[in-house]
Amino acid sequence: MQAAVSPSTGGIAGPIILLLFFGMKGRTSGAVNSGCCEREWHGLHLCEARAKATRRRRAVRTSSSRASSGGRNMRITVFGCFSAVMMCAAFAGPAIAQDSAAAAAARMSGAAASAPDLSPGEALRAGTRFYYAGKKKRALDSLRFAAENGHPLAAWKLGRMYSRGDGVKEDDIKAFEYFREIASNYADDSPSSPRAPFIASAFVELGSYYLTGINDSAIQPNVARAREIFSYAASYFGDADAQYHLGMLYLDDSDRDIRMAARWLKLAAKKGHLKAQARLGELLFTGDFHGFDNKVAGLMWLTVAQRRVDGTDEAWITELQERSFGLAEESVRRRSTTLAESWMQANPALIADSR
Repeated sequence: MQAAVSPSTGGIAGPIILLLFFGMKGRTSGAVNSGCCEREWHGLHLCEARAKATRRRRAVRTSSSRASSGGRNMRITVFGCFSAVMMCAAFAGPAIAQDSAAAAAARMSGAAASAPDLSPGEALRAGTRFYYAGKKKRALDSLRFAAENGHPLAAWKLGRMYSRGDGVKEDDIKAFEYFREIASNYADDSPSSPRAPFIASAFVELGSYYLTGINDSAIQPNVARAREIFSYAASYFGDADAQYHLGMLYLDDSDRDIRMAARWLKLAAKKGHLKAQARLGELLFTGDFHGFDNKVAGLMWLTVAQRRVDGTDEAWITELQERSFGLAEESVRRRSTTLAESWMQANPALIADSR
């Protein structure tokens, strides 16, 4: 079952409602968000660097072993290989270790990532290296080639770069198209696949564009479409960002539904989503929910969020927690503080991953 995004309207077509409830229980347990995606994408660079270092160490050990065994033929062979490498370097520049001789030749010559000998995966890795080396123009060439040849991670990174003006001129239309392409082609990927976080993030980016629209374009604000897109990513992929946005839509809607809002915010909060924790805490403590337990739970989530605040952009969370703490009864304060400390101690990895 595929939920495609129509090229003409960008909307999701297909039986979305069925997907919202099909397998809901098992699909709302994943914890993915755009920050995690950035770290996972950065991990491509780190893994490649580690692999390179491992190859170097193996090469050194192999060379040492062969050198110790001696032999005129071995010396000639090594010298011949060394000479060949030096000849390549003289014409092509420094070599970059690669998975194949053809790919190595393409990269040594400084050829663009669209060289026919490069696979999309190799182009993605090359683009990752160029990006973290500060060579973002070269990264764009490699990532474009990988994206044009069906690599969703490359398309996702290009969308992020264009949406944020990261190494390129900010262009929301181009960013929208990259995210739309991912949503159209990979909507029914398994929620447990390694690329699922990036696909879910693309849905969230699309939904965010529909909330605000794009100036001077055919993409106009469309809350209904945004809700549909967030609902898909929240239910099928279990994306914490999507669950947060969906919860906030239920709060801001004219037909406000605080129970549905609390449901989605709680799913995101339990996965470590900072803003969801703060908004859920506010809703439980100051909203239409009543009773000692809801007050405690609300102040507990506010306290967890406040202790995780990192930066002036999140100062509102501290202000909200301090105001609520000041209004709370002493028994609520003590119980919520105890629960907040317990949650923090029980979820150190979750907190670290969600930053």
